[in-house]
Amino acid sequence: MNSVSSKTTVPEALIRHISGIIDEYSAVPIRSEKLQKLALTENLLILSYLHAPEMQYADCLRSIQNLHSAPIELPNIRRIAENGRIDNPNIRIRLTEWARRTAELLHSGMAGNREAFEEALRLAKTPVSDYADTPHPMQSRFLLFAMYEFIPELHASPSYANLRKLGRKYCQVCLNKSLDSIAFDLQTDDTVGDAVPAEDLRREVYLAKRELEEYRAMVEAADADLEAKIEERCRGEIAEFFRSLNDPRYGHIIDSVYLQHRACGELRRSGETIPYLLEGIPGMLEKMLRFFRDSGISPAIRFPPNSLHKLTVQQMEGCQFEPHPARTSPLTEESTVTVRIISSGWRCGGTIISCPILREETTSR
Repeated sequence: MNSVSSKTTVPEALIRHISGIIDEYSAVPIRSEKLQKLALTENLLILSYLHAPEMQYADCLRSIQNLHSAPIELPNIRRIAENGRIDNPNIRIRLTEWARRTAELLHSGMAGNREAFEEALRLAKTPVSDYADTPHPMQSRFLLFAMYEFIPELHASPSYANLRKLGRKYCQVCLNKSLDSIAFDLQTDDTVGDAVPAEDLRREVYLAKRELEEYRAMVEAADADLEAKIEERCRGEIAEFFRSLNDPRYGHIIDSVYLQHRACGELRRSGETIPYLLEGIPGMLEKMLRFFRDSGISPAIRFPPNSLHKLTVQQMEGCQFEPHPARTSPLTEESTVTVRIISSGWRCGGTIISCPILREETTSR
C-alpha cells in the first residue's frame, strides 16, 4: 500500500464509523455463489488496476488469482473489463489518477481540512471524462477501494477484508454513506472521543435520511433506464416487423406495395381504365403506404426501384451489389457501374431494416 499522505492523522471515531458501514453492508449475503464469485473477481480486478492500471489481462489474472478462492479463466477477466467499460488502459489510468487524487483530498479532509473535503466531494460527483454527462459506471468502486488502499487508517482497519465482499450496488451505497458520515463528523466536535448517545441517534437519523434520498435517486435512475430499455425494445421489435415484411422470402412486400402503387398511378396518367373488380386496389395500396409513412418507414436511398443509375463504389456503400454474371474483374474505388435499383431499401426511423439492392446492368460493358 502506498499512502497518499503519511503525515495526516484521522480521528479514530471517524474511521470507526466508516468501517461500521462497510461491515454492515458486506454482511448482506449475495444471493448466489456465482454472483459472489463475480463480485469478488470484480473487486480484486479494481484493486489490482489501482496499483497498475496499464497491466495486461494475463498480468491482472496472475495478480488476483492468489487472492481468489476459485480458479479464474482469462476470458472472464476480459469480459468483466469490457462490461465495466475499463478495457481501455487509458480509461483505467484516468480512473486511477482521479481516484488517488480524490482519496488524497479525502484523507486531508478527514483530518480536518474542510476545503480539501469540499473539493473531494466535488470530484467524487464529477465525471472522469470531460466529455461525459454522467460518471463512469466504475467511478464509485474505484474511489471506495482507493480510500481503503491509500488512506492508512482505513487500510489498517478490520473492515478492509470485508470490502471485497461488496456487490456492485452496495459499493456505491457504501461510498455515498461513507462520504455522508465524514460530512456529519466534520460538522461535530465529538470525533476525537466517544460520541454521546444523543449524538449517535442524530447521526443515525442523518445517515438514514441521506440514504433514503440516495435510494430514491437510484430508483428513479433505474426507472428511467428501464423506460429507455423498454422504448428501445419496442423500436427494435417494430423494426424487426417491417424487416420481415420486406424479407425476400415474402417477396419484398414493402417494395411491392410501392411499385404496384406507382404502376397504378402510371395507368391513370396514361388514360388506362382499371377493371371494375380491381378498382379498390389503388386505394388499398395508398392506405398501406400511408401506414408505412406514419410508422416512420422511408426509403434508404433516394433512387426509386427499377430505375437505372451510374454509381461509384462510394455511392454504393451500404448497398447489396449484385454484379453481372459476365463480370470478371473486381470493382475498384475508381469504378463507375450502371446499376438497376432492385430495391431502394428501407429504414425505420434511424434503423436500416432493408439494405438497397443494386443489380449491375450489361450497359456498363
